[in-house]
Amino acid sequence: MRVMTGACFCLLAVVALLLPALSAGDPEVIVIRGDGGELPEPKLIEVKRGHVASYPRVITGKIADAEGKPVSGALIEWGPDYPHDAPLETTRSGADGTYRLVAQKAGGRYRLGVSAAGFCPTWTEGLIPGPVSDPTENAWKLTSETVIEVTIVGESGLPIPNLEVTPLTPQSGFNSSFSTVQQPEPIPGHNHPVVCNGQGVCQLHQLLPAPVVEPPKPSGNTVDEVRQREYANQQGWLHLRIAQNGKWVHEHEITAQEYLDTQGKIRVVVPDYRNPLARQLYTGTLYGQVVGPGGQPVKDFHVTLRHHGEPLVVSDPAGRFQWGKTLDPTREYEVRIFASGFAPQLAKFTPRSTSREKPERIELTPHPSVEFQLLDEQTLKPIPNVPVVTGISKKTGWNYMEWHNLKDYADGSHGLEMVLHMVTDAEGRITVPEGDEPKTLVIFTPGYARTIVTPLLRPDPDSTGLMQIPVAPAAVILGVQAAGSPISVGQGGVSLHYFATDGFEHMFHNLTQDENGECRIDSLAAGEYLVMLQHSDGNMSTSCWTKKIALKAGEQRQLPLGEMTGSLTLSGRTTPFTDIQITRKPNLPGIDVAELDDKSTVLNLATIADIDGYFEFQHVEPGAYTVEIGRFDRFGGGFRFGLGNGPTQLLLVEDTHVDYPTGEVTPPEAAVEVPSAKTE
Repeated sequence: MRVMTGACFCLLAVVALLLPALSAGDPEVIVIRGDGGELPEPKLIEVKRGHVASYPRVITGKIADAEGKPVSGALIEWGPDYPHDAPLETTRSGADGTYRLVAQKAGGRYRLGVSAAGFCPTWTEGLIPGPVSDPTENAWKLTSETVIEVTIVGESGLPIPNLEVTPLTPQSGFNSSFSTVQQPEPIPGHNHPVVCNGQGVCQLHQLLPAPVVEPPKPSGNTVDEVRQREYANQQGWLHLRIAQNGKWVHEHEITAQEYLDTQGKIRVVVPDYRNPLARQLYTGTLYGQVVGPGGQPVKDFHVTLRHHGEPLVVSDPAGRFQWGKTLDPTREYEVRIFASGFAPQLAKFTPRSTSREKPERIELTPHPSVEFQLLDEQTLKPIPNVPVVTGISKKTGWNYMEWHNLKDYADGSHGLEMVLHMVTDAEGRITVPEGDEPKTLVIFTPGYARTIVTPLLRPDPDSTGLMQIPVAPAAVILGVQAAGSPISVGQGGVSLHYFATDGFEHMFHNLTQDENGECRIDSLAAGEYLVMLQHSDGNMSTSCWTKKIALKAGEQRQLPLGEMTGSLTLSGRTTPFTDIQITRKPNLPGIDVAELDDKSTVLNLATIADIDGYFEFQHVEPGAYTVEIGRFDRFGGGFRFGLGNGPTQLLLVEDTHVDYPTGEVTPPEAAVEVPSAKTE
């Protein structure tokens, strides 16, 4: 089970290792690398139960130019492709071009990069370093470097000085139900940006090979051929990330056609709203006046701006307000007005169309507001000073709540519309302005359960129209390391899935275990949860342990992360750094096994084979299991499975060892179902 964690879900890499199925003991590795070469096949060694991989591992080779002459002083970098700022192990080639890199760590998504002055950089992923006694050899031939000149200007054509430029791989792909945009990735030798001069100009060296633009054919240019040629020429060649003092400013994708048309002299135009010079010159202010029917001023109201969560609270006898002093005078801004007794109102106008003497006039439509009161569910006492986010949720489609950045919720940033942040008064009350579409309330405060009240979940009002909302005490999960469970040690974090009944997908921020392997997840509502222990694998997170639990209101549950109640060990061999997942099944055809306890059962376990291809699960419960083995395909966004001659289903009643390259299972009766051919 592959899980994207956090708010955004993880960026997918451009250069990927695809490890398809094992077939009859002949592991196949497909790799994309900078120089287009092929990787040596991983060396499979015999492993027995309890195998422990040894380090260091070694990669050796020789670096030469296109004519075979040695390249000395080349930088060789080894490390994970994500996070991009992870520490790298490095070495340099000697006078004869040879190198020897000693690696203390390795992984399925580590990469080996080579860069040298005067040459194009190159890299490879999926390389398996060999033991000291039998190093892996990987030779390189470098081509002459590509150099471009970049000039950065604003919309007016004036240069923008001293910006920082970092070249990256191009962005590719598209978002759909079966694919994801491949985000730009770092290029070896470009760990630091290049700073432009006072005229906004810089030169970038050691770039990817120059693109080959497909010319027209002398004859037979059909419409389809012309379209294919145009499409190929418009593909990205190099991506430029532009920053100022480390803060993002702009991005520019250089296509093959642009490189050819400009002969490598690239001109980047930064829009004014991103131009740091232009922003310093902005002097715009939004002036407005809020009135009711007949032109009577509305004295008390809130103002919000699109993408700005914090409202401006106004109390003015003339109903006037002003927002900002450094806005773009020509940009149209979305302004929302919220006032008790009126429907929320959206207005769009530019700062230059208004002035202190001539404010934008915004007329509100009368509409009853709704008064809520938050009560402690146990004491029924009002809860004062509680932040509440109000907004219109979708009637159909996907509603979600990113709890970790609830304070930043605003129109244009998340799914809710007409968003207003409010705080309960001393009596626990808020008055929510709304129109014909009733609002959803989101309540999140320490000591109480996270609560979402949609229009369908609103309580009945009392005789005065007040709606009282009891807020339950918080449930808490305290995750601790499970004694004697190796799966709970050194993992990447803990994520949570809530089986919600309020119509929202609850997205919890991924939690990192502290130095004691503990984490605390608080302010939880009563209900069922999947707690997932994660391990990091490239820029993805794999669920390596998933437990289903039920929490009561106010309950504090200590949960040993990675704890398995069984007494069995499942071990085996496959190709290095392959993902292995086993999932407990309530039954298999013709086989009776113990029923699962839905409230407390470990649902699945996953691990990654080590550098020698060995994997092991300890403390496994007896029962029936489905086995999945493969690698995550970051181009297609899913698993590619292949089991070769190994079993797809196992019945574990004693310690079991599975050798997937050969298909041998010990004991043989553990194998319930074996595929007849490779599957994906």
